[in-house]
Amino acid sequence: MILFSLLLGFGVSDANAQDLDKVTKKECKKVASKLEKEGWQVYGRKCSVEESLKEHFFLVSAGGDSITVIESHGKGKNINQALRKSQHEASRQYAAMKVTQVDGSIETKMSMTQGGSSNGDGAEDEEAENVSMSSHFKSGTHKKVNLLSPSAVFWRTLDDHVEVLSFYVVK
Repeated sequence: MILFSLLLGFGVSDANAQDLDKVTKKECKKVASKLEKEGWQVYGRKCSVEESLKEHFFLVSAGGDSITVIESHGKGKNINQALRKSQHEASRQYAAMKVTQVDGSIETKMSMTQGGSSNGDGAEDEEAENVSMSSHFKSGTHKKVNLLSPSAVFWRTLDDHVEVLSFYVVK
């Protein structure tokens, strides 16, 4: 989405928070106008597209580097079907992101321990620990996927289907 690619690069500090607030409001207004022209509406809340964008962006900026934003799309014959597809896409993206993190952690750990032990006993313990770590992480990921909640949801009706655009903030 245009707003997030433009604004997520800013760092928020006390010194530039006021300037960022002005820039954010201006960009939110511009993006909201574009979305509204394309027929997008806020789903599930009684507020404007601009207000929803502002709330989402300030949630993102307050989280700093410790959060991840997942953007997902869904199309369906009706709003419920499109929402389910969007939620499924967000869950898939989150799970893929977590699997990549686990694989990277295991590879890093394995590369650090290679060459450190001359006998094979340490390798078996290391492998068992990696399997345990992977299983634990996958279990936690499945629990978190089921708890994903969107911070902003927009929808529009096109010729023969409904389209949903959802944003999730994951800590």
